[in-house]
Amino acid sequence: MTDATTDSDADPGAPMERLLALLLPPADAASVPFATLMGAIVAAMRDSPAPFEAILRELYREQYAFWQRWLLPSPGDEPGASADEPTARPDPPPFFAMVAEQHGIWNRWAAGMAKAMDGNDPQRQRVRFMLRQWSAATAPANFLATNAEAIAAASATHGATLARGLERARADTQVGRVTLSNGPDFAVGRSLASTGGAVVLETDVMQLIQYRPRQPRVASRPLVMVPPFINKYYILDLRPGRSLVEWALDQGQQVFMISWRNASAAMATSTWEDFVRKGVLAAVDAATAITGSDRANVLGYCVGGTLSVCAAGVDAAAPSPAINSLTLLATLLDYTDPGEIGVYIDERSVRDIENRFGDGGVVPAATVANAFASLRPGELVWDPIVHHYLLGQTPPASDLLYWNDDGTDLPGPVYAWYLRHLYLMNRLCVPGGVHIGAVPIHLSKIAVPAYVLAARDDHIVPWASAFRSLAYLGGPCRFVLGENGHVGGIVNPAARERHGYWTQGEPARDAPAWLALAQHNRGSWWHDWNKWLAPRSGRLRAAPKRPGNQAHPPLEDAPGRFVLERAAAMPGNTA
Repeated sequence: MTDATTDSDADPGAPMERLLALLLPPADAASVPFATLMGAIVAAMRDSPAPFEAILRELYREQYAFWQRWLLPSPGDEPGASADEPTARPDPPPFFAMVAEQHGIWNRWAAGMAKAMDGNDPQRQRVRFMLRQWSAATAPANFLATNAEAIAAASATHGATLARGLERARADTQVGRVTLSNGPDFAVGRSLASTGGAVVLETDVMQLIQYRPRQPRVASRPLVMVPPFINKYYILDLRPGRSLVEWALDQGQQVFMISWRNASAAMATSTWEDFVRKGVLAAVDAATAITGSDRANVLGYCVGGTLSVCAAGVDAAAPSPAINSLTLLATLLDYTDPGEIGVYIDERSVRDIENRFGDGGVVPAATVANAFASLRPGELVWDPIVHHYLLGQTPPASDLLYWNDDGTDLPGPVYAWYLRHLYLMNRLCVPGGVHIGAVPIHLSKIAVPAYVLAARDDHIVPWASAFRSLAYLGGPCRFVLGENGHVGGIVNPAARERHGYWTQGEPARDAPAWLALAQHNRGSWWHDWNKWLAPRSGRLRAAPKRPGNQAHPPLEDAPGRFVLERAAAMPGNTA
């Protein structure tokens, strides 16, 4: 078993190898032999040759016309970038125009091949994925020699832009990934995660924050928020005015938040069951004890939602259940179609993860972050490389991008279990397919009301897959579809009303049928959720004067020290 925490101590004399690691998909994540992918292409051509023949004919036609135009130009014919290229800037010199046009031809060929490789066969999905990776990686702008703007900027600044870019690249090699934001612009506990409160519980895997009320009267039933453990909790508590926590407090909710611990050697053997029992269930127990309520409402986001459902399955089998309702934001229960991340999941890759981490170890935050970044290689990998490394620009001051860069190291057994039992085997939606200790999880026995929110453009949790949760949960469900993606669809501040959402009251057999009858609503889904949650939050009562109680005294002020711990390879590590 290899403890991946040693990755941060890698030989600093190998910068090129570390830089390449930033630019390529994770080598340990379902790397498929090239021959296997080629075999999938050959099989597709054999099964349906006509589309591929058309693609090749078009490629030959475009390529021949390209060389005719550039090598044997006709009188008055002025070669230049293709019509697909932006025209707002002055035409680039001929060499750069030629390179851009050539890439455009190859790009259209790759897009055509990807389209022809239709179907849900895993190998075809990987071929499509690799073609997209190739197209994004070979764009001329990614390379100094073929980026006219970068060369001009370097010339105009006497190399200062390149010097800044090289310094940024050096810093990113220490992190192990391409960073997207300008870290000094933000500070957790001041500009981010600044909602007032106190830590009232600490376990091996998390701290529980109780927030100070913002209304004189509050709901008697607490709201426990369960964020994903892959990033920090403050995606739900961003800057003032953009914080779901702050907004829920303004609606009179008593809000508690789990802050997952960044994994260290002490957590190297922590399990999925630990995260359920010492995380979600411990938080619910503490929140109900502190508020004096019989039950709590639970909100889970992404894998935090999956953990919440596992906890609800355990809770449903208890003599006195303590979970009153579930809010599931961008959550998968049925992993039949897990989205593009599925290209990294197969028996071979999961077995490799288990061999390395199944019995213990720590998975670096960059491993997971790089895999997710590769799903959007243009905007999350190559665009930042061009702007930060080649043009020497300062990364933007974005709270969402800062949060995205602030990942957490994961206990190896949790990561391996998650990949095997959920992504690969899809056991959660099988009655009794997952056990938490001795308790078999039956989703149909989770009879509490559920608010299920998906995001239309989510590439991590496809909305149609999230919709399938309704077929498994045993209680009444309300499904809402938000605009935007995995993060933007959730962080949709009610005050800004930037993105809308769809609702539909009639039962539907599948996602397309639901959407066909759905009504589009302007504004944030937060309003709709509050209307659903308020009647399930108990009677109003006087707000508590201080956090915690005798059994759960305040341990430290929010945001607590766990959220300040940085992943092992991150600058400023305090773990």
